[in-house]
Amino acid sequence: MAITEIEFLLSEPIEYSYNGDLETTNRLVLYAPNYKQRKYQYYLEEVIAKASMESMKIFADFNKQDNDKKKDESVKPDGKAMLKTIMFSSYDLYEVTNEFDKLLLNGACLLDGKEPLKPVLLEKIPINDQKNIFAIYLENFIMPSLFE
Repeated sequence: MAITEIEFLLSEPIEYSYNGDLETTNRLVLYAPNYKQRKYQYYLEEVIAKASMESMKIFADFNKQDNDKKKDESVKPDGKAMLKTIMFSSYDLYEVTNEFDKLLLNGACLLDGKEPLKPVLLEKIPINDQKNIFAIYLENFIMPSLFE
C-alpha cells in the first residue's frame, strides 16, 4: 500500500497564525501529490529519470576500466542519493527545488497537519531542513512510481 502522508520534524520551530491564534510548531505533514499537483509530480519524475540516466552514463564510462564490478540493478536509490544525483546532473538544483516549493505551497504540506504552508513560512525553514524535506518527499512519493 502506498504511503499518502509522512511527518517531518523541523530542526527549529516556526510560528504561524491559525484561526487568529499564534502557534508554534516544528511538525510538518507532507502529502503525496494529488491530481491538482500532478504537473509538479511529472516534472520531478522527469528530473529524476533524466538525472539518473545521466549519472548511469557517467558511471558506466568511469567503470569501463573495471569489468569485475557487478551492477546491482535492484538497488533503489534513496532520496538523499537522488538529491546528490540531481546536483551532479545538468539540472539546476535551485530551479528544481523552486518547482518543489510550488508543490509544497500548493497543498502538499501542512503545518501540524492543519495549516497550509505559505511562502513567508517556507522562507523561515532552515536550508538543511529544506533539503531533507525534498529528499524525503522524493523517496516516499515520487521515486516509488519510477523504481518499483
